Amino acid sequence: MKLQKKIVVVAAVLTKQSKQQCFFIAKRADGAGWEFPGGKVEPGESPQVALKREIKEELGCEIRVGDWLGRSEVDVGEKCIVMDAFVSFCEPMEISLREHLDSAWITAKEIDSYHWAPADIPLLDTVRTYFTQSV
Repeated sequence: MKLQKKIVVVAAVLTKQSKQQCFFIAKRADGAGWEFPGGKVEPGESPQVALKREIKEELGCEIRVGDWLGRSEVDVGEKCIVMDAFVSFCEPMEISLREHLDSAWITAKEIDSYHWAPADIPLLDTVRTYFTQSV
């Protein structure tokens, strides 16, 4: 029996401080679906620092990391993806897609209209609840 490689990642559920009913999602270039953008946590890096770095690399914007929303653990092939998601804020919202094919601003009611990447799926109910209650 082969041990799975554990990959620790972080994701930003980006919203605007002044308008929290919608949030940002991005379509992965590898065809895996839509996701909350983010990436791998490097050794010695805190999740918050990793998230700021990854969003700067992927979207070209500075963020403020807010509340922790939850964690998902998903087996994808021979890997186990462990992802922590955080509400994050970016104002002014000046996003430049550097690694994604497309992006959208959606509301909690629109979550089920998208084909999501596997690691994001376990977090959808938590995100839906957070944005429904904060309106």
